[in-house]
Amino acid sequence: MNITDLISGNIGSQAVDSISQKLGVDKDKAQYVVAAAVPLMMSALNYNANKSPEQANGIQNAIDSKHNGSIFDNLGALFNQGPTEDEDKIVNHMFGRNTDNVKETLSAKTGLDIKKIAG
Repeated sequence: MNITDLISGNIGSQAVDSISQKLGVDKDKAQYVVAAAVPLMMSALNYNANKSPEQANGIQNAIDSKHNGSIFDNLGALFNQGPTEDEDKIVNHMFGRNTDNVKETLSAKTGLDIKKIAG
């Protein structure tokens, strides 16, 4: 399964529904946020992994040790509780000094208040 299948399939549909409810926006706008954010995240992960073997190993270790896929078992609860401190750190690590720029760009492109983008 590739990331496009994940976003457009059942898991993506659940995520969009939950994001829509959490942010109080229509599903089309939530879908747009997901469609814009996921490729940015994948690009950032790829960029960071290609910086050095240590970065690549760090990303793989984080995925292996903390994120076993069970996050997809109950997406509704995930989005209703909002991001954890650990998840905020992951986003900040992923985008580094560009984190605020990414949030501002997503806000501008989607028309959502930056507070909703930032969680």
